[in-house]
Amino acid sequence: MFRCICLTLVLVFSAVSCWADVLANFDIAAKMQEKYASVTSFSAEITQILTHAESQTTERRTGKLAFKKPGFINIETSIHDNSKEFDVSRIIVTDDLVWMYAPEEKTAYKYSRDMLQDVSPGLLVLTGQANLLKSFAIDGQAEEGALTRLTLYPNEPTTQMVKVVIWLETQTGVLQRVQITDFYENMNDITLTKLQFDGRIDDSLFHFVPPRGVLVEDHTKN
Repeated sequence: MFRCICLTLVLVFSAVSCWADVLANFDIAAKMQEKYASVTSFSAEITQILTHAESQTTERRTGKLAFKKPGFINIETSIHDNSKEFDVSRIIVTDDLVWMYAPEEKTAYKYSRDMLQDVSPGLLVLTGQANLLKSFAIDGQAEEGALTRLTLYPNEPTTQMVKVVIWLETQTGVLQRVQITDFYENMNDITLTKLQFDGRIDDSLFHFVPPRGVLVEDHTKN
């Protein structure tokens, strides 16, 4: 009888602990959602580390991000290799189009806005537009100094995104870092610094015209 009581108590305490973890996960995710729902725009400097799983090679890019509601995005990054700065890559999201410009390929890829979830779902997480509570299973969290790390698994994984790890300021819910893993275990790790909320952002940042001589791959008719 005593052993049964002890076992029951262990199970009860385990269940309580589990629910406490779930509520903690919910709390920090909800805090992030509330923060980004309250802002009209933000900008940041970004450092991006791309890791190719098969070759174990990495590429470091730096640049800037700008976001403006209802869903305009501009990301500009460049590679720094032996002090030589290459042409700037751009991702532009407007109300009806997504442009991805790869200067090293001399190609601009054009998609309809409703394809964003398929071609680059990580952008929705990076800009605070993804609904963490509805679109992801939150596997666990850990405290890292002033930050909270959450591990997320999309309810509907895609080739581009099967796992996401995010680091948030525990007190404010502000996103500091995002690490996205795709189906092939390649990683896209982005750190945000110098964040500014609700500042003036020029609409021209969300306008893109492919440079002369660049091939345009139009996927809007697919």
